[in-house]
Amino acid sequence: MFTRPIRRAVQAVLVMLLCGALVAGFADAGGAARKAKSNPTGVASGSYQNGTKYLKLSLTNTRDGRIKVSWKKPGKYVKKYVVKVGVSRQLDVETRKYKVSRKKRSVIVSRAAGAYPQSGNYTFVKVFVYRKGGGRSETPTKWIQTPIGAACTAAATNRVTVGAFNIRTWTADKGAFSWANRRANVVNEIRRSGARAVAIQEASGQPDQGYGSLPQNEVVLRALNAADTSADWRDAIPQEWYRPLPGSLGGTRVFYDANRFQMLAGTDADKGNGRGLLRIDDRGAPKDTMVPWVRLQAIDAARRPTQAPFILASVHMHLGERLADVQTRGRQVNQVITLLKNLHKKYGDQVVLAGDLNSTAATKPNNNVQRALMRAGFYDAFASARISGAKYQTTNQFKFPLKASPLRRDYILTYGRVKGSCAFVNRVYGLKSQVASDHFMQVASLPLPPR
Repeated sequence: MFTRPIRRAVQAVLVMLLCGALVAGFADAGGAARKAKSNPTGVASGSYQNGTKYLKLSLTNTRDGRIKVSWKKPGKYVKKYVVKVGVSRQLDVETRKYKVSRKKRSVIVSRAAGAYPQSGNYTFVKVFVYRKGGGRSETPTKWIQTPIGAACTAAATNRVTVGAFNIRTWTADKGAFSWANRRANVVNEIRRSGARAVAIQEASGQPDQGYGSLPQNEVVLRALNAADTSADWRDAIPQEWYRPLPGSLGGTRVFYDANRFQMLAGTDADKGNGRGLLRIDDRGAPKDTMVPWVRLQAIDAARRPTQAPFILASVHMHLGERLADVQTRGRQVNQVITLLKNLHKKYGDQVVLAGDLNSTAATKPNNNVQRALMRAGFYDAFASARISGAKYQTTNQFKFPLKASPLRRDYILTYGRVKGSCAFVNRVYGLKSQVASDHFMQVASLPLPPR
């Protein structure tokens, strides 16, 4: 038998190899979705199997969009049951309680708040047993994913692979996780992901801060091109559009490989190019939130279009857990929604929004950013029958080994007439030597309209 440290190391390596293999499949056959099991009961996201552990707790989806919670009787000492339902594993945000008679072994409950079919979100459940003589016992928390709102029916030739990656600014780096040690891993993550159009956040390190005379965004671009001479990585938005930099989140970028995608022309209002930069100046944020966007279209070696065009926008929302911070993000996302809806109306293209929303299912009082996008008609790429890395957070805080906990701060969403998601990968790894950032890169295979 393996010792515990060896077993953990083996598990970490297996996770790393599995995710690498799955994402590599995105680049095949024009981004065709890889083979993977669906995640209806949350097992792939770290939840235990139905009918196991204390009370043999089981969760199943009902036809009317609710959840059936069922269990086994533990003994004659039961006074009553209480079923607790919420949006996160801790069950400390937006929870509901259902009191159940000791004679019953099941109850139908509503899904957690925000668990829309187009969200990919989970409902978390725990059953408490109250005893006749006093005291109580409880099951471990179990969760189930909302059934997806739209199946991926797009042909392989009508799918595009995009990424979202908060690479962490080098400004605050120290020690083992400094940019000097992370830089090569950042480049490798992007190259191995299969995505050739990537929404980048926090590439905001400035020259002469210990890593040379170039800004961080330019360092990454040059390193990507040096590592792969067949690529032509570019920044969609000129550096001067971001000025003045000290007052903005200037590390929010859109990188794309010009040998795989062409930037399309736009209107005069878009400065003659199919690209733009929204600057969100909000009283609640110390720096302006920047939202770069670009119209892209896949091309072949002869530079002929092969797919319908799409718009890729990158965003990095305001950080903070105070109510004022939540409200600031609420105002920011409303501006983002207005921008992207107007772009869709103007060009008719499918729109992809990707980045660090700094809003999670565990945010109090609620995950208002994702919900605003859902209400506006966006589709979360995590709502896919094929997802990988779902049992881990999209951030790692530089803490290893990883603990299973499905929580997202980084998102990829779409808006347009084509709904659904063909595949989604949270590119987790388990070794400190692999660390690229305190965020994992997110990659999605998305359907586009036929040309």
